[in-house]
Amino acid sequence: MMYHRVAEATETPEFDPFLLSAVPGEFENEMRLLAEEYTTISIDLLLDVRAGRRVLPRRAVLVTFDDAYTDFAEQAWPVLRHYGIPVTLFVATAYPDRPEREFWWDRIHRAFTRTVLRTEVATPAGPVSLASAEDRVRASRTVSEQVKMMDHDAAMGFVEELVTELGGTEPNHQILGWDDLRRLAQEGVTVAPHSRTHAMLDRLPAERLMDEIVGSRRDIEEAMGSCPPVFCYPAGQWSRHIERALEQASYEIAFTTETGANRLDEADWLALKRIRVSCAMTPVVLRGVLLPWARGALRLF
Repeated sequence: MMYHRVAEATETPEFDPFLLSAVPGEFENEMRLLAEEYTTISIDLLLDVRAGRRVLPRRAVLVTFDDAYTDFAEQAWPVLRHYGIPVTLFVATAYPDRPEREFWWDRIHRAFTRTVLRTEVATPAGPVSLASAEDRVRASRTVSEQVKMMDHDAAMGFVEELVTELGGTEPNHQILGWDDLRRLAQEGVTVAPHSRTHAMLDRLPAERLMDEIVGSRRDIEEAMGSCPPVFCYPAGQWSRHIERALEQASYEIAFTTETGANRLDEADWLALKRIRVSCAMTPVVLRGVLLPWARGALRLF
């Protein structure tokens, strides 16, 4: 299971709504469903299964959160802890305790929603309209998807230019700090690497790719004392080239954003699929997509 943020949409209008996985009430319903009908497992158990030391239980589900937004500690973790559900939290290690830094997709969303411009702006995907609130939200999503396809440095340069053209924004840093992460780890949360800067890894030169992969694990080891050999690809940008880099760095498990369940007898351990949870996925829908016969429909959903 792949989550990003758990919050009320009306309370967080300046953050990209595409990454809002659930509102608090629905999240609790989903976790109650998992606790009652499935076997929720930890990443440590999965590593043992990978090494042949343990057997994977039936109806096994692993819960993961990407990006380490503050609402994980405020909204998600209390529910997970209540139901005894293990969780792995993937952290882009250049962001904790750096209030001047913010994820580029949130900057884009806030720049579009705050701008006073009502004309068009040029983007690599073509001109986008700013005429209405709906146009601006649509433009934000279009631009964010385009950024993922660009060379990383060019993409970040474009984001800076675009935000400035739209009127600029002040950072709204809502990412957990290292003290918060250490406290969560002491309470049972597994903290693992999500790269350093959340860069598009398949658009980086080899040296910087290894810095993102190796450096993020070293950052967690230095801040937390240890780090599991587990990685999550930023924006799901995975390739065999990046997988080989993870192998060289002695990672054992890695997660993509490719939609689907994983069968133990055919698992690609450095490219595991996940089910992306969104606000559209009610507990009824969730129960359906977790059924074995429904897995083929996950991508369509």
